[in-house]
Amino acid sequence: FDTLEISGLVLHLQRDPDARWGLSSLGTKHSASDNTPASWPAWMGMARRVVLRQSELHITDQISGLDLSIHALDALFEQATHAEGKPEQRFALKMQLPESLGGSVEMRARLQGTLSDLKRPSGELWLNTPQLTLPGWRALFAGLPNGDLALPVALSDLPQLKTGELTGQTWLSLQHLSLIH
Repeated sequence: FDTLEISGLVLHLQRDPDARWGLSSLGTKHSASDNTPASWPAWMGMARRVVLRQSELHITDQISGLDLSIHALDALFEQATHAEGKPEQRFALKMQLPESLGGSVEMRARLQGTLSDLKRPSGELWLNTPQLTLPGWRALFAGLPNGDLALPVALSDLPQLKTGELTGQTWLSLQHLSLIH
């Protein structure tokens, strides 16, 4: 089928003390260590376009202690074909983050290749941040164990932000996970 549209979905992404990630909702549970296609309902991978409206994402990490809830999540995931006939993935996210992180954020991406190519994406990413709270993000990143966040510089090398907000829009170009503009 062409489009799957879901309203009011509540997703729970959890990492247990053994560092295994699991996603649950829709009456299913998927673990990152379970690579069998049967672990997801077959119909979920058949849609060319998946739309989530007014959904929620709850992230709980038993290793870092992270407990994050994202509300008013609207998302579009689309498998498409580029003008030259090559496959591409399109994503659009609009979400309400906790106030400690700055509230509303919107992101869009157009990435080349199939879903399996997204480990090292190439394409364009647009980010709209009406009011990100920088100290909140720093605290969030600092709480993650080493190796969980692939930043191009060490967190200790970044400015020690005690106050401040980031507002604006930007287009970024990626080539195999590297920022090129």
